[in-house]
Amino acid sequence: GEPLICPGGDKRLQLQWTPEMLVQRFGAELVQVDDCRGEDSPALSMSLAHFFSGYRYASERPIRRGSAGAASLKLKDWPSHARLSDLLPEHCADLMHALPFQLYTHACGTLNLASYLPTGLLAPDLGPKLYAAYGRRGAWRGADYAKGGHTCLHCDVADAFNLLVHSHTAADPADEDGQDVSAATPELSAAAATAAVGDDEVGSLAAEEGAVWDIFAREDTPKLCAFINELAARAGQPPPAHPLHDQKTYLDNGMRHELAQRYGVRPWRFVQRVGDFVFIPAGCAHQVRNLSCCIKVAMDFVSPESASHCLDLADEFRHLPAGHPMRADKLQAKAMVWHAALAALDAMRAVRPDEGRHTCEPSAALLPSQPPATAPPVLPSPPPLPSHSAGVACSQPCAPSTRSEPWAAASSSARKPNAAARPVPGVECGARIVSYAGIQPVLGGNRVVVAHPVIAHPGGGRN
Repeated sequence: GEPLICPGGDKRLQLQWTPEMLVQRFGAELVQVDDCRGEDSPALSMSLAHFFSGYRYASERPIRRGSAGAASLKLKDWPSHARLSDLLPEHCADLMHALPFQLYTHACGTLNLASYLPTGLLAPDLGPKLYAAYGRRGAWRGADYAKGGHTCLHCDVADAFNLLVHSHTAADPADEDGQDVSAATPELSAAAATAAVGDDEVGSLAAEEGAVWDIFAREDTPKLCAFINELAARAGQPPPAHPLHDQKTYLDNGMRHELAQRYGVRPWRFVQRVGDFVFIPAGCAHQVRNLSCCIKVAMDFVSPESASHCLDLADEFRHLPAGHPMRADKLQAKAMVWHAALAALDAMRAVRPDEGRHTCEPSAALLPSQPPATAPPVLPSPPPLPSHSAGVACSQPCAPSTRSEPWAAASSSARKPNAAARPVPGVECGARIVSYAGIQPVLGGNRVVVAHPVIAHPGGGRN
């Protein structure tokens, strides 16, 4: 699996995700926030309005305990007590309509294995969830082992997308530490800015807004774990329960250079800007640092291609020590695969009733001879003309859907009212998108371009 960037999400959204909207509707709600710059700092409790006050003005950020600098706060997995679709149903419906690759990413997409869990089963909350954090363009100071980042290095148990919906840079005369810098001379300020925001891989960050991502390939995980264990031993720290699942390490520039020189491991490093969808395959370790204050919306999904990796990660979590926050099976990957396989078999039998059956009966050569059948077998009638799938539209008429799958209703209800259908170029009536080809991630700051979809037609074959 390789990461993917799809720009232009802000142009497909009709509703805005802004601090003003959130404060107006939920400003009095108490939330738990973390200080990204404090090692093992306890979570702080404050109102959502207080948090976004520091989001807009650096001078209003709370001061860190035992330090003169301001805290770098992060709000994650909001809301923790409910589903975001219940609190902001119109925004979530707008998000579902704007998603690329809806067969995979939509909550009811046919290639999202999570959509096959039966309604009677307590399904995991895969999102969407909201994340907001203060930003910092300057390099992290100090060389301690667990200095923290906005999102430390970790692995997700499922595939995920992350959309940056809002970015903001504080406009008051205070730097990212909450200290007044208006008295500094322009020469000193320019020199300090040049030294602080340079990056060997993505270039200057002085004018950038958004977040810097580092995503590592799955096959590099053993080397990553060995390197993090070595960092802990070098700093005199006890070995972690798991180098990645503990989520306590952020690799700065020096650490990444050492990792590349000694282990030959280099991440995909890029800047996520407003409107960028970032897709992270299950099992790919990644870390994120905000350059500016950011609001993001993220959601998990389970693609068939990543199902085996999800099962492997679930088994890793099961072997973590008792009491570890990641030990619980929050995904239920085995149940998803099981029910998706049952649905696939049912669909095969509906088209070819005499196929797709697994039996343990002996072959016909071992059975006693039987008289020939008096009449030839009756072939099943051909299937009806397929109706549209989620995420695929065309201008030709289609037969109405005869299936009662929940994703069909959910996909139609997620579309905006009076929105015109957006046909996929070259997709004939009844065709379905199988996969996307030509997707090539590029190292450095270059964008990842989405090429042409692979289409499967009702008569068979691809183009």
